[in-house]
Amino acid sequence: MRISKVLGIACSTMAWVIGSGFATGQELLRFYSSYGVMSYAAILLSYVLFTMVTVCLCELGWRQRNQRDFDPYVYLCGHRIAKVYSALITFSLLLINGLIISGAGTTLQEAYGFNKYLASAVFSLGVYYAYNRGFQDMVGIISKLGAVIIAFTIFIAGYSTLTSLGSWSAVSTNAALLADKQTTFSWWFSGILYSCMIMFPSAYYFGELGKGCLSRLEVYAGASLGVIIIILTITLINSSILLNAPAVYNLDVPNVYLAKQISPLLGNGMALLLYLGMFSCCCTLIWTCCSPFFKDNPTANHRLSIAVCAGTFVLGLFPFGKLVGLLQPLIGAFGIYFLGRVIYVFLKGDYRR
Repeated sequence: MRISKVLGIACSTMAWVIGSGFATGQELLRFYSSYGVMSYAAILLSYVLFTMVTVCLCELGWRQRNQRDFDPYVYLCGHRIAKVYSALITFSLLLINGLIISGAGTTLQEAYGFNKYLASAVFSLGVYYAYNRGFQDMVGIISKLGAVIIAFTIFIAGYSTLTSLGSWSAVSTNAALLADKQTTFSWWFSGILYSCMIMFPSAYYFGELGKGCLSRLEVYAGASLGVIIIILTITLINSSILLNAPAVYNLDVPNVYLAKQISPLLGNGMALLLYLGMFSCCCTLIWTCCSPFFKDNPTANHRLSIAVCAGTFVLGLFPFGKLVGLLQPLIGAFGIYFLGRVIYVFLKGDYRR
């Protein structure tokens, strides 16, 4: 087992989740923190679902690595449903990319006072450049970014949680303050929706990661390690938001506020890292969106990437908080059937024979 490969898969797994999953903190506030102490049960549920999906998809990629035209959605859902998902995935990726672009611009605006639209434009151009460098070069870049961002976020969220533990008695009151941000009627359904929103468009990406493994052990170790670190980070951020709810519940980017409470310099550094984290996630999403099309026509694929980056930039001009509240639960709903099929295949285990 190659330790470097395990760490690469773990960091790339984290990179997938960072941008659309918890970079700003707004996402976790809505899907978890708004449910109070039951948010921890929702996080535990997401941990189980994340592990099954990432391991299953990476192992599918590893086992089918010699089949050039292997489609994980056809394998998991059948040809008819896969056709529906092909359209839904493309649509969802466009929505998520637009949301991330909006979040990136908003982050630099709140932290530095930069023009949101200019920051978003630079972001979109960077994503376009990274995609056209190729998948392996892109993974090499984003895996390194993912590790740095996760380490920094764990420090900020961990410090904020430890120094705010004296406010634990107010968690119930804080949860009531956050209640109007809830994504759905129950903590357990919110945990499922979050998992679906993150994992539903991910099959191509995780399958490609699995292709580079030499053994099943590398697949399991890399995917499992990545998920454990993701869940630890989510738990710490959730705790920080719950303990500081009166100060952060109206902010679009709570994570920057939490960092600034430690040091203004840390807050500025956190904003820059979040911007890079969202960049890493957007790169993976653009690859997932564009790479299946025009495989034998690089010019057409290049033009498609230009159109996708331009279109998502336009969507990213809308307010970030409103996009999170509207788009992420919708995308999660798209992925419920897909998640169910992955769990079924994972538990049945036929693909391992």
